[in-house]
Amino acid sequence: MKLEDQLTSLEPSKKLEKLGVKQDSLFWWIKYSANGKFWLKRGIKDERWNEGVSAFTVAELISRLGDKFGILERFKDNTYGAYIPNDCGVNGLGENPQEALANLLINTYEE
Repeated sequence: MKLEDQLTSLEPSKKLEKLGVKQDSLFWWIKYSANGKFWLKRGIKDERWNEGVSAFTVAELISRLGDKFGILERFKDNTYGAYIPNDCGVNGLGENPQEALANLLINTYEE
């Protein structure tokens, strides 16, 4: 499995940062100044990076959700749903587990 498939993609990562989610992860989306594209970097955030946001793993997302996380479910169409305990509906949907969890975290910050 490719590394990019195990981490939050760039857009949800940017949104999580904008909402105030603590930016400390094992991987980062870093903007390369020569061409403006983002690339993945492993390690501690370096102050020399002009622009960078956390690229979260599933475990990192679950740790940030804390007791707000309840269930991660894979549906028949191979999409995922993440739920808050004792809530009536799906609170985060995604094409993969980290996307569903990122959307759940985004929804909890936007409430």
